[in-house]
Amino acid sequence: MSILGQLRRLERTAWTIESLAARVPHAVEFLTSADRAYQQQGWKGAAGYVAAGGWRPGLTAVHPALAEAAEYGGPKVLEGVGDIYGYLTGRELGGEPEPETLVEPWKGPLAGLNSIDYGVIVIFGEKDFGKSTLALRLAYGARKRLNWPVDIVGVWKDDKPRWAHSISMRRVIARMQKVARYLDQEDDDEIDDGLTDAELAPKGKNVVPAEPIEDWEIDAMSRRIVVIDEGHLFFSGLGGDGSGARDAAKGLQNQVRHLKQILIVICQKQSEMPRNLKTAAIQLFKPAGEQFVKSDYREGEKMETTRIWAEVLSGLAAVKTGRIIQPPKKVWEDPVAREGIERCALANRWFKPPYDTVKAWSYLIASNLGGRDYHGPIPNTALTKEQYEERDDMYSLAAGA
Repeated sequence: MSILGQLRRLERTAWTIESLAARVPHAVEFLTSADRAYQQQGWKGAAGYVAAGGWRPGLTAVHPALAEAAEYGGPKVLEGVGDIYGYLTGRELGGEPEPETLVEPWKGPLAGLNSIDYGVIVIFGEKDFGKSTLALRLAYGARKRLNWPVDIVGVWKDDKPRWAHSISMRRVIARMQKVARYLDQEDDDEIDDGLTDAELAPKGKNVVPAEPIEDWEIDAMSRRIVVIDEGHLFFSGLGGDGSGARDAAKGLQNQVRHLKQILIVICQKQSEMPRNLKTAAIQLFKPAGEQFVKSDYREGEKMETTRIWAEVLSGLAAVKTGRIIQPPKKVWEDPVAREGIERCALANRWFKPPYDTVKAWSYLIASNLGGRDYHGPIPNTALTKEQYEERDDMYSLAAGA
């Protein structure tokens, strides 16, 4: 072979290697995501991932020209995927299986959410997207299951269900302080460590030692469901420098843990919630607009809140459309966030009455819920089917009924 022929051959080889190298990331993306969907829901889940837009990296891995052609012939591609999907589900080719025959992506986490007997749930989102209604439905479901009383803070009397009791923020704070004092009590037995009663006495002018708190007093505050609406008013009123809010967050966590309570806090923005309480809580997000997201920041946390909102809004958009509009790179490269958004695209087949509006959905972020971490969609009611059918009675049940 001539030198010119060898050079051309080397050129073609180099081009082939470069072309293959460019396709490898697309192949990895397609195979990883398809396998994840398969592990969750079998062939049905894998086919659903392909139909939700996974065919793009798959075709790009074969040849970029195929992906470009598919953009123009997309309906035909999806029709073919629908045929494959129908074949895999045992239905007529092109048929769409009913949602009841599929496994909801949120089934396990929903069971975990409906079985908690203590913990903190926080709800974020813009006004008029049903945050308060969601909080009351969660409280109603827990009340039916556990037979615990429901206390609500900051809810207008016209919006208060008859089965709940309105209490003041002062009472919530007094409960926190009482739990703290109870935990700080010593046994009556003499402790020989060299400290005198005078050294242990409260410091300050005219300070009278608090009366001992009996076990029955703590028991009377235990096993309750507490809903705090307009949480920003609660935390902002506890110290302008933020230290009061942080201390209140610690106090609430102690109260929830030691009193076996379920605490549901409603805030519009993430920045309104003390970080130590938010990160320890089950988080539910409702939709929000661009300007709202831009205004949700706190010193040193803007990047984190923006990243979370990008994941949430990409997920909720995928629930509505069934398509994944790729979020910023930092979100898409996070495997947990990416898996959550992919679940949202799969959830589009349930975007039907009574779940056919964005208001009917939330984005859930939780650790160890139902035995695993979960990012992804969940229907707004977060109730069992039986409880959902009773939604019309939710506001009319007599307290204690």
